[in-house]
Amino acid sequence: MRMHLVTFLRAAEEGGGVPAFVEREFQQLITCGVWARGFSRFRCDACHTERLVPFSREARAVCPSCGGRRMAERAAHLADHVLPAVPIR
Repeated sequence: MRMHLVTFLRAAEEGGGVPAFVEREFQQLITCGVWARGFSRFRCDACHTERLVPFSREARAVCPSCGGRRMAERAAHLADHVLPAVPIR
């Protein structure tokens, strides 16, 4: 995506362009998970193992990583809070 975004936007412009929100989503997607944009360091107090996690840009529509995380969070919320509170057949 990073390599072809400019080419895609240029080709789309010839066909009428893309909406501004779509272009913003793609711009956010190419910065999602880039180490140079920042990261967090997590360390286990018990075994002292460290893990670095790059920041997410949370592009809502096109980022598979952000979408997967939101899907898992929504499923956990439904399983923990909604389904136990409503009758299920």
